[in-house]
Amino acid sequence: MSQVNNSKHSPFLHMENIRSNTRRKLKERYSDLNEHILPEQKIKSQWNMSNKLGFLLGIIDYGFEEHVLALSSLLNSDVETFESQLEFPTRIQLLDNQYQITFIDTTFNFYIANHHKSYSDTESCRTSRQNSVSSRPSSAESIKKDPNHNTLSAAVRKRDQVCLFCWDTISLHTSHIIAQKIANPVSFDENSVLTKCGLQNKHQIQNGMMLCSKCHDQFDLLKRYVDEVDGMLVVTVVNEANDNDITSEKYEEWELNVDSIRVVRGAMKKKFPNRQATLDNGEMPLYFVDNNATIQPSRAALAFHKTACLIWRMAGGLRLEPQDEECSDDEELGPVNTAELKRRFNIHDSTDTLYS
Repeated sequence: MSQVNNSKHSPFLHMENIRSNTRRKLKERYSDLNEHILPEQKIKSQWNMSNKLGFLLGIIDYGFEEHVLALSSLLNSDVETFESQLEFPTRIQLLDNQYQITFIDTTFNFYIANHHKSYSDTESCRTSRQNSVSSRPSSAESIKKDPNHNTLSAAVRKRDQVCLFCWDTISLHTSHIIAQKIANPVSFDENSVLTKCGLQNKHQIQNGMMLCSKCHDQFDLLKRYVDEVDGMLVVTVVNEANDNDITSEKYEEWELNVDSIRVVRGAMKKKFPNRQATLDNGEMPLYFVDNNATIQPSRAALAFHKTACLIWRMAGGLRLEPQDEECSDDEELGPVNTAELKRRFNIHDSTDTLYS
């Protein structure tokens, strides 16, 4: 029986057409938009139009259907109305209960604040509007004392035992895929986020992974994510260089970050002789000590996190800095010191050690 090539008979093709048409409308409105060049990286408070349009392109390419449809509808409005939806609220507006949250603020909170360390793991600058709706612990210390969090930590340690990304055993953390603290629950329904990911609460084992401190930071800063390739979960480092730009500092930084994972994996092969540090296709698979499929990380939650990473890359987003929204954060992570890693594990460069 021959297949009918008609988008009406394929939800996937239908959605791809909507994405394509929305992208076309955005490019028609902003004719100088170059989708192949990433905008200059800036903190959110300093985003210009190129960052905002990059963010919208990320939503078009990777976002949920409802947001693509909403954006497509917005593009039918006049320029002034459309661009008013690309403004983040001021502090005064946040104090106004009559203020209508804009499209970019809603989607930023949905994708980025659900995952990014700087927006989900600090005291929110929106406390005047969230106090009445948030039932979350108010400090990191109280979260650590949460019995549900402690249960998750114990379960994840039993399942993973080492960092899932690099296999290191030092300074291990229990990482939440969907953040345990969300900056602004006003803009979305947390339960719907969890439901979309097949989760009932944020502290169940399917929302947790064991990661070392370095991989945890990179995961929470949307610089590493878990992808699914041929049914297998693999760790992926975000390449912040422009497409096909293999001479830039960003590309070199990406190579160093990938190599740093391979170095530690290569060193740990003695402990895990039945694991492959790197597959023939270059992917770095995740392994679980307990392979019970029912307790592995939610693939829907991991896909949501991947979406956030790719949108953040398209926007040229940088981590939150102290001057941005007057929120504090840890010091900036330094570059990967691959030589130090090799000295630590007494590793000599060889194809077998690093990539097998």
